[in-house]
Amino acid sequence: MAIVGEYQDKVAKKWKDNDFTSDLPTLGLCLSEEVGEIAKAINQSNPKYKLKGNEIPYILREELHDALVYICAIANSANIKLGI
Repeated sequence: MAIVGEYQDKVAKKWKDNDFTSDLPTLGLCLSEEVGEIAKAINQSNPKYKLKGNEIPYILREELHDALVYICAIANSANIKLGI
């Protein structure tokens, strides 16, 4: 629980320091874009793509991270403390 909460606090600080938007519809659209990128990264693990095997976990990790940032930003904007 503390790990997610600490990460959420870091996202809140970064958002405040950089004057990023806290508009829920905008954040929701950004999250959906990241989810699409996660799907693309998973799809790229299909052998028909020519990515090297070690690139796929890196790409997927980056996209999962981006999605987590937006989940935290949405929770912060809605004054919800995440606890997992």
